[in-house]
Amino acid sequence: MQLTKRTKSKPAVYHGGTFSANPLSITAGLAALQSNTKDAVAQMGDTIRSEIM
Repeated sequence: MQLTKRTKSKPAVYHGGTFSANPLSITAGLAALQSNTKDAVAQMGDTIRSEIM
């Protein structure tokens, strides 16, 4: 991460992207990660397996 840090000059490596510094994307991603409890992931797996078979 030190390579992307802006100092007196340009950063050594440019680190930009479509969702960079987008608070809505960050909030949605965090909510998705927090909702992935062990039980929720197991239920998703059960649903996927039942759809495949």
